[in-house]
Amino acid sequence: MHADDWEAWLTAWNRQLLASYDPREYNAFVDSAVTAEVIASGWLDCPGANEQQLAAVEGRLGTPLPPSYRSFLQASNGFLQPGVIVPRLLGTDEVDWFRIAHQETIDAWTLGADASPAGLASGPDTFEHYLPSALQVSAVERVGTAVYLLNPMAVDGEGEWEAFYFAHWVPGVNRYASFRALMHAEREHWTARPPASRPQTNWETLRGIFRA
Repeated sequence: MHADDWEAWLTAWNRQLLASYDPREYNAFVDSAVTAEVIASGWLDCPGANEQQLAAVEGRLGTPLPPSYRSFLQASNGFLQPGVIVPRLLGTDEVDWFRIAHQETIDAWTLGADASPAGLASGPDTFEHYLPSALQVSAVERVGTAVYLLNPMAVDGEGEWEAFYFAHWVPGVNRYASFRALMHAEREHWTARPPASRPQTNWETLRGIFRA
């Protein structure tokens, strides 16, 4: 997916999100960056990252970014998702290894598992083994722990990293072939939500999510 493809995709996603969002009602999933000015502008994305910004984040991380994620950043250096459980995609100045801010979470999930480099190479293909090396590319759910992660330990022939939808209420993680696949799945899941016969409270929405 090239930056131009992402621009068209994000324009449509932007339109869907804004059409369903009512700023007059409190929504626990909405990031504080979704201000009245942002809503009035009609745009939830950011200007795309330039090559200098992309080179800077790759230099800081010590690795090239996977193609579909890099091209996403070229199209939009961050993206707001009001009403989606994961509230926003991070920009190049915020993207970092999951362990930097969430080592305690990693320790809890890897308790009793061998998370050493040798274990990663020869151990079972379970997500816990990959958390210490995962890249965090989204903000964390505002009322929980849901987050998007990329796994540099599982790379396909096109250079794409495996992607995780990680949350304490998901059995394990939801695993996707790439960042692109994760984002398409998120939008499809959100779009497929059945229309409610009446407005739902946030807690009703949460209960429905957990039941699913």
